[in-house]
Amino acid sequence: MINLAVWNVRGLNRRDHQVAVSDLISEFQLQFVGLLETRVSIRNIARIQSCLSHYWKWFVDYTGPGNRIWLAWNFDEVDVTVISVLPQIIHCSVLIRHTHISVLVSVVYGANDGGERRQLWESLAHLEESIEDEPWLVMGDFNTVVDLSKFLPTVQRVWGQSVFGTSMYSVTRKLKELKPYFRNQRKQKGDLSLNIRLAKEFLATVTREEVKAAFFDVAEEKAPGPDGYSVAFFKAAWPVVGEEMTHAVLKFFQNGRLLKQVNATLLTLIPKVRAPTTVSDFRPISCCNLLYKAITKILVSRIKDCLDDLISPTQNAFVPGRRIGDNVMLAQELFMGYNQRHLPKRCALKVDLRKAYDTVEWDFLLEVLRLFGFPSRFIGWIEECVTTPSYSVCINGEAHGFFRGARGLRQGDPMSPYLFVLAMELLRGILQQMISADPSFRFHWKYAELGLFQLGFADDLLLFCATDDHSIDLF
Repeated sequence: MINLAVWNVRGLNRRDHQVAVSDLISEFQLQFVGLLETRVSIRNIARIQSCLSHYWKWFVDYTGPGNRIWLAWNFDEVDVTVISVLPQIIHCSVLIRHTHISVLVSVVYGANDGGERRQLWESLAHLEESIEDEPWLVMGDFNTVVDLSKFLPTVQRVWGQSVFGTSMYSVTRKLKELKPYFRNQRKQKGDLSLNIRLAKEFLATVTREEVKAAFFDVAEEKAPGPDGYSVAFFKAAWPVVGEEMTHAVLKFFQNGRLLKQVNATLLTLIPKVRAPTTVSDFRPISCCNLLYKAITKILVSRIKDCLDDLISPTQNAFVPGRRIGDNVMLAQELFMGYNQRHLPKRCALKVDLRKAYDTVEWDFLLEVLRLFGFPSRFIGWIEECVTTPSYSVCINGEAHGFFRGARGLRQGDPMSPYLFVLAMELLRGILQQMISADPSFRFHWKYAELGLFQLGFADDLLLFCATDDHSIDLF
């Protein structure tokens, strides 16, 4: 196995960019790196390279403007042989020393000019002809869209809409409606993930001030956990117990381990109806220990900072800076006129996810965090919190039973709402992919131009489309 990456650093003279590259290599234990658009003058190359690593080997394309492509590798783990240097490509062979397996790697920095980019694709085609059975990786910044046919489903969807009027009016109207789609394509964030700066902030050392703030942020009226101690007790006794409580929290962020007593949970059953008769008539609320809540509040404070970048604008629950009421007003706007027959037909589906928190699979949740680019150490902290709880059930004021959890997020855990909206974002992405790949799907007529098909309200969804069977069946 080999860990490698290519990054358009957009300038490597700045110290913070150099630190970011070093952190990237360390965080992902990279053996091979391609750096693009370094903008380093020839006289400064040696100095910059020594700042990044004294022990790695380097290859620089001196022929390109601004030394646009640099290669770097850990010579103890891999050996790199440069095969060819082309205007927009460095093609090389990477030998993994401990397995004696070679892989071909082409690092690309595409030109902005369309004519030059055509030369890039011709060069890659020629390279492909010379490659037989060896694995080949092509990585880099292509400055282009690989396959224009990806736009066809969008064109077919818009072109399939009925427009009343002359043929000329129909054409101009459809061309106008196409523009927002293509503008959104250019602005759309693909494969949303955290950048290096945010990842570094996630792993920043937890301070004693953060720990105290986390304890005092818990409302005093919150029910105590299995240990029986209220929030008010800890706040009043902080001059006595604060030092040891702080040390216990800091220790978790050092070794990533929780005692089972700390993650013990008391399940309290809250009736959902006036006279409950079945288990489903109760809502289980998890009463967690305050020490556990302090740990997860620190994790939450770091998760919240990135949610606005990761969560689509159609989900407003638990995302700082957004209001769920905005989605309510937008939904009301969409529902206006549903009782008027002269307006175009449309469909709205309300989806209530039953036991939404309880049915979240832990493996799935951890994979979602990896897909979003959370640092592995940070994911390890979350995994320890989410996958190690034990439960007792509070009945008539007394705790009964003891069992381990197997899946789910706990109502009452400060971290649960934020992890859940991240999981829901993946569901939205899957629906988006299905719709984008299906030219027969028809949007709700009122918001076809925006491509709006879904509004999120935490664990509730509103889905919108036209009334044809195919569009409805897609959901």
